[in-house]
Amino acid sequence: MAEWSDVNAEKIEPAFAAIRSLFLDGTINRMYKLIDFNPTKVARLLSMSYKTYHEKLEEPWKFSTYHILILARITGLDPEVINKIIQEEAHSILDKGIKDYREKERKLKEASTNKKGS
Repeated sequence: MAEWSDVNAEKIEPAFAAIRSLFLDGTINRMYKLIDFNPTKVARLLSMSYKTYHEKLEEPWKFSTYHILILARITGLDPEVINKIIQEEAHSILDKGIKDYREKERKLKEASTNKKGS
């Protein structure tokens, strides 16, 4: 894991220090919870509109690596703290995608087998 060794907690802006604390104490256990904490400021930091930020909070696996790193950097968090939350949220979506893929593959195989048997 990366060390943000040159980030001094005293130099973190109060709004981002508050967000840091919320991540560390477990209050932010879903990315969408960030919507309640300076959303306009965070959206500006990430160079996106409020609407885009809101959409990404609903589907956090769509945040880019850059977005995660800049949020981690300004809050003094290890990026893995943010990544872990995003990964946990993505599991059900990923599992559904894999299930859908396997079902399609099964149907293709079945159709192929039926064609050969005809």
